[in-house]
Amino acid sequence: TDEPFPNGRAQKVYTIQINSMESIRISVFNHFMAIRFLHINPRNYRDATGLYGDYNSLRMLARDGTTVLQHDPDQYGAEWQVNDQDRKSVV
Repeated sequence: TDEPFPNGRAQKVYTIQINSMESIRISVFNHFMAIRFLHINPRNYRDATGLYGDYNSLRMLARDGTTVLQHDPDQYGAEWQVNDQDRKSVV
């Protein structure tokens, strides 16, 4: 859906309904994306890791799942940047 920001600028909003209570809301503005998990049950995400970090520890982890990049958001972003070495998930 199209949903304006409070300042009136347009953004695209996508909602993924996980179950009757939980959902993931993805907002896109220009080339920026924001992801919010809404009304989640922590048990469903206890093993979740990835670009969003480690759910339990709130640490910003590298792709290897162990290197902590907590104090350098630029290095963290570069670590997760898609590159030519990555496996193609869509053919």
